Amino acid sequence: TVATSVSWHFSNTKIAVISLVVLAGYIILFKFFSNNILPVEYSIRTHTGADILISAALQNLLIDLVQKVDSPTQFVYWQVSRGTGIRNHIYGDDMIGNLWVMITPKPLADPNKEMSVVTMEDTRFFHNNIKTINLIPAVMYSTDAHNHGYDECILHRGKDRVTECAHSNVSILKNGVFITAPCDEYILPGIARKHLLEACTALNIPYEEKIYSLKDLLDADEVIVSSSTHICRRVNKINNKPFKNKRLCYYLYYCKLLRLQPELVN
Repeated sequence: TVATSVSWHFSNTKIAVISLVVLAGYIILFKFFSNNILPVEYSIRTHTGADILISAALQNLLIDLVQKVDSPTQFVYWQVSRGTGIRNHIYGDDMIGNLWVMITPKPLADPNKEMSVVTMEDTRFFHNNIKTINLIPAVMYSTDAHNHGYDECILHRGKDRVTECAHSNVSILKNGVFITAPCDEYILPGIARKHLLEACTALNIPYEEKIYSLKDLLDADEVIVSSSTHICRRVNKINNKPFKNKRLCYYLYYCKLLRLQPELVN
């Protein structure tokens, strides 16, 4: 329920200690770039990666808040928690959720800047002995990669399946085909991933949503990392070894996707 629209600088914000976003992380969240106007399409990311429709009142509130920031491009982060109350697992139907919106002026990352990545075994779902609100595995992998000089970490389960990155999706180009992991319980279906598939359709580039192995990744013609902030970035180093496209024709496929980035953002 959205009652009023109130905004102020984040440094003056006070949050109740019993807000469930503080105690237990009972939230759904979404983040996106706003380029002059708010994107028409909305997809709220939850623990299961499901899509949820949002009300017109909430859409109008987000648009109103975006228009209050004097910047043509902004990074918008918003989340809805279960509400405010003593930590529990069951709550009454009369509890009202808390809406949290943070808007930061920020330019889109340069798509021409290439990335270096490292591969690691995907053990995120094997840490059942750690009480967490689900973000800690991504933080662990991201921090480890950063400390070793990498921009991102590509995760895999054994050698037979590449899943995703610590905070991005990963796809490959092989023999002119764009290949990305299927949407199941092992990946978060990112918005950028979805729009890349739509770009493939628009540009007549064949694509497949299928399981691929670590060997497939290393033998690919191109490796592409995608997220809300990095829509389409090419990998140039894996495990500290240079990774270069095998043949020029496949790099041209990537360039077609890259040229579509302004349309994806707008």
